Amino acid sequence: METNFMELHDLFKKVEYLYRERVKGILGPLKLSNLEFRYLKNIEEDERPTISEISQRLSKHNSNITGLLDSLEKKGYIRRTMDTVDRRIIRIEYTQEGLSKREEALKIFENKVSLFLQDVPSPVLEQSFRVLRYFAEKLDEGKINMEEKRDA
Repeated sequence: METNFMELHDLFKKVEYLYRERVKGILGPLKLSNLEFRYLKNIEEDERPTISEISQRLSKHNSNITGLLDSLEKKGYIRRTMDTVDRRIIRIEYTQEGLSKREEALKIFENKVSLFLQDVPSPVLEQSFRVLRYFAEKLDEGKINMEEKRDA
């Protein structure tokens, strides 16, 4: 069987687009952007990360994170505080309102996604996870190899 890499590329793009649209539909009523939701999902309630730590965790540049934090702070979900040891370091922590929003958003997202996937047979889901993890690892490996070649 001949592999059609262009079709694979098109399928990746189509799935990405359809998934983003589905996520927008879930997050819209919550008045959250995709990046705001990713913050709520990836930063635990008891953490006090720095901007650089958030940037690494969300795979975004620090300049993108500043805008994200401005938005979350304006909504009352987070606050910036000085580090207790080094006052030059700014740490981010949830407000009580932010913790409530995080819990609500994660619960609603989980419910909506599970409803969407409820008719997908378990073996298909399990195989999908394996395939997606494989591609993620291969693409990440490729990124590392490309960086090594560039540095050589």
